Amino acid sequence: MLVHCTQGKDRTGLVIALVLSLCGVSDDVIVLDYARSQEGLDRQRHIMVEEMRKTGLEPEFSDAPVEIIRMTLEYIRKNYKSIPDYLKDNGLTSNDIDAIIRNLAHHDEET
Repeated sequence: MLVHCTQGKDRTGLVIALVLSLCGVSDDVIVLDYARSQEGLDRQRHIMVEEMRKTGLEPEFSDAPVEIIRMTLEYIRKNYKSIPDYLKDNGLTSNDIDAIIRNLAHHDEET
């Protein structure tokens, strides 16, 4: 699966965090995964800062601070009760959510 956006931290970061959460990954692991975004972005930060400057945004908009993804997950749970409820409120069905989990989460099957 390929998920990307212009800088790979906002839309991509949120989509991947939501999918990981659906698949049972803990918030701590999701935050660690998101932190890797900043490591990857550091190599091209100067380019991203220039792109942001052209749109009138400050350099910090090129960063991916880890507290943002944790706060976002907390916000969703506080305001929508759960990640699945948030996704349902935004157009996914229970069948869509089940398909994501079935296709992406590893479950050991008993033999």
